[in-house]
Amino acid sequence: SSAMAGAKMITDTGEEIEHSDMLMSDFVQEEIYPGVKLNGSFIWVLEESKAEDVESVTFIWEAPVNDADETLGEDVEIEIQF
Repeated sequence: SSAMAGAKMITDTGEEIEHSDMLMSDFVQEEIYPGVKLNGSFIWVLEESKAEDVESVTFIWEAPVNDADETLGEDVEIEIQF
């Protein structure tokens, strides 16, 4: 099974950013396998909001899919308050 790396970020100001900035973020291969741990930094660039106006962000990682495009598990959603 494999999963796409990356997450969508939604701010409490209503801005949605589909992917982290690929040039400023660390590289992560497209497929991540069970039991493999990866470390890195992901950078999202605000386009419609000012950083000082954002009080919380929600990150959503879509559930992994297998080679037959069958969903394995649930989406993961994490909210971070500032």
